[in-house]
Amino acid sequence: MTNIALYAHILASLTLKLFYFFQLFEIIDRDGGGTVDADELYNTMKQLDLNVSKDEVEKVLSDVSKDGTHEIDFDEFLYAMAIMDTAGEWVSEWVSEWVSEWVS
Repeated sequence: MTNIALYAHILASLTLKLFYFFQLFEIIDRDGGGTVDADELYNTMKQLDLNVSKDEVEKVLSDVSKDGTHEIDFDEFLYAMAIMDTAGEWVSEWVSEWVSEWVS
């Protein structure tokens, strides 16, 4: 693979990830306010049968929220997803599968 082909592949992969993360953010942001609060995130995670407490969700939002509102905007959401993705967690595969189910 040439450098240009490699760069094109990387760019396409990153663009697809960004698209999936944006779609996921819009799904979680149920009121369409441009931020995700603890209730929205908690309810979505419960709907996915993820075993998480409301306190855990509030802690994550508190850690990620830069402005201390305990709500996260898309930039903060991307930051959280990048941290989990870098840690080798399930984010990329899970997000693409889950968004595909909700969008179709």
